Amino acid sequence: MAETIYPRSATYVVGSTASAGPFEIPFPFADEDEVAVHVNGVRITAYSVTVASRYGTEGNKVTLEAPVSNAGVVVSSSVLPARAIGDTFTQQELSRELDRLFYLSQEAAERAVSVDPGSGVADIGSGRIRTSADPVEAQDLVTLGYAERVLSGDAASALQIEAGVILGHPWRYERDEAAPPAASYLDTAGRRYRLLNDEIGLRYFDRTLRDGGQIGTALLGFIDYARETGRAAAVIPPGLYELEQAIAASLDGDGTSGVQISLRGAGRRATGLWCDAASVPGTAISLQSGHRLSSFELGGFSLGYRGTQEAGSWALDLGAAGGAGQNHRSLVLDGLDLAPFEFLTGQADGTVQSSWANMIRADGHLNALLREVRLQGVDAPAADWSDDGPMWATLVGVQLDDCAGADLLKVSAAGIGTAIRSHGTASGGRLAMDGCDLRAVRTGLSWLRLGAQADLRVTGCRIQHRDAGLVFDGAGLADVSGNTFRQEAADADYADRVIPVDVLAQNVTSMTAQGNTHAGTGDPRRIGLRVSGAGGQARVTGGTIPAGAVLASWLDIPADAGLTQFDLPATAEGAEPALFIANPDAAPVRRIGGAMLEISLLESTDYDTIQHGAWVTISFETHDGHPFLDGAFGPEGVTVPDGLGVTRARAVANVEFDTNSSGNRGLAINLNGSTRLTGAQSTANGVANRPTSLSVQTPWFDVTPGDVISVQVVQTTGSALAISSPTNMSVEFI
Repeated sequence: MAETIYPRSATYVVGSTASAGPFEIPFPFADEDEVAVHVNGVRITAYSVTVASRYGTEGNKVTLEAPVSNAGVVVSSSVLPARAIGDTFTQQELSRELDRLFYLSQEAAERAVSVDPGSGVADIGSGRIRTSADPVEAQDLVTLGYAERVLSGDAASALQIEAGVILGHPWRYERDEAAPPAASYLDTAGRRYRLLNDEIGLRYFDRTLRDGGQIGTALLGFIDYARETGRAAAVIPPGLYELEQAIAASLDGDGTSGVQISLRGAGRRATGLWCDAASVPGTAISLQSGHRLSSFELGGFSLGYRGTQEAGSWALDLGAAGGAGQNHRSLVLDGLDLAPFEFLTGQADGTVQSSWANMIRADGHLNALLREVRLQGVDAPAADWSDDGPMWATLVGVQLDDCAGADLLKVSAAGIGTAIRSHGTASGGRLAMDGCDLRAVRTGLSWLRLGAQADLRVTGCRIQHRDAGLVFDGAGLADVSGNTFRQEAADADYADRVIPVDVLAQNVTSMTAQGNTHAGTGDPRRIGLRVSGAGGQARVTGGTIPAGAVLASWLDIPADAGLTQFDLPATAEGAEPALFIANPDAAPVRRIGGAMLEISLLESTDYDTIQHGAWVTISFETHDGHPFLDGAFGPEGVTVPDGLGVTRARAVANVEFDTNSSGNRGLAINLNGSTRLTGAQSTANGVANRPTSLSVQTPWFDVTPGDVISVQVVQTTGSALAISSPTNMSVEFI
């Protein structure tokens, strides 16, 4: 039993062994009622006083009627009641009263605040001040209640926080001036939660939380609080924290309003969480809600994994109830990084072995928003993009199945099997991707819906893929504009894989593709854009094929496609695909813009001599015109090109015979050698003293790839007759 003695009080600390005393009274007193006893700060009267020396300081004791343990016992001099002026005293009473006045003056001196006149420093000894008002001025003392109301996490200046001043701690926020000045108190599940304008530092739920420590207890405490209150926002202070246990919770709330939860860090470079395969082999954080009005908001931190996660597991599994028809955003992921542990700590050196099995599953949400979310898979060598290689250890980056709507803004993914997936059994849905960067992925986006009510928009994205950039199956409208696609085989084993395609549309009623670039030197079987069958229509304009790009075809049209309108892409020299347009079944197409496809052919200066009475095909030697038609030139004329969507043509030809007044002259444009085109023949009689010139122009006529357009001439002078200037022909295609 320890004791601390002051001039007119003594404090005794009783340990776990119960004791009733006796406790020494170290100050002089006259009567027993001048002695006061407190146990744990509460005054008691159940005690007796043993007097060995009245007015003395030794041998006098207090004994409690009941023993106490783990308690503080204070024996002190009590303030005595005042005597009235005019009372009559005997000599003995007067002597006692003078003693009492002396003791009172001693008590007053001992209990008064002592101020050193030189330094101005006040000293109240071991006492404490109670019942003080909240601080007003900058130098006012802070009460315990005020500090509990205002402070969250580490201590800081209460007055400055209450005034709305940030103190350099990025996890503290300015107060809401519309909020009441006093904090709210909530009693739930036997706990008392203190709120600072509804934002709680996560350290409130675990006061031991520090940089390098474990965060699981704090997260579980916060989630428990959110479930009890229905809505909560918490801030994770800067630091790198271990998630030492899996977090799993249902957030259905009271069944009528759901749960709204917000968890933010101080920035993904400042706040990091990580877990490993030993302590968290499966899904790291799972928050599930069956209520349509529940919502999750996470961001401002990084989440890393060390080791290899179990197949089928997720970094974040954030499930919702699904549904449609409400303008309510039930998921916001903003400023979030997911990566192997080595990237989180800056230890990545190209030999990273850690990987998430899958990263974010957020099924069933209403109008989900992912902004500045970065997903990093295994950083495998660029040369190993094989199915058995380490590149695709992370199968899915973001899964948004059965979501009524989703907006992805500046989402990036690298080294992942399927970067974005959104499948569902409903006929509707909406997905918008803008400014996303998907690199080293097998598939950039995989979209599947039944019916034709969905609305898709992918703009301003960069997608480097092995198998597919964008895959659409089931949509009413699809807009693919201003994107750059780069296909990479990265090895020679592509022959056994699927034929890669930048944009694959299936069961899409109407698609617009404008201003897309198709780059990369990967699989030579690659298709740039395959439009939808099942009667779907498409408009493809403003494309670009840069230097070095390798494609089998730029635009692929299936047999059952509806009308495809297009203009040909701007193509760098040396980047011409094997086919611009593959339309083997002659589905309806219409070229709607771009430079005219025209070619001009010229006979050699070694003019032909035409024999009497027989039609002769002119042999051409040179040509000029659109570079896409270079392969269409031949000595016998122009071959209708394949892969350019050409369906119609018109031609004009000119010939000049030497001077001869006998017989007739003839000029004709033929299709496939023997078919004389309607309106494509001209004849004239020979005249004296000048050459005979003929010219002919066809109307527009139907053509198919492989048709040959040629020029024939004839003369009937009775002998051979020379052509006096080079015969020429020009052909235009649409």
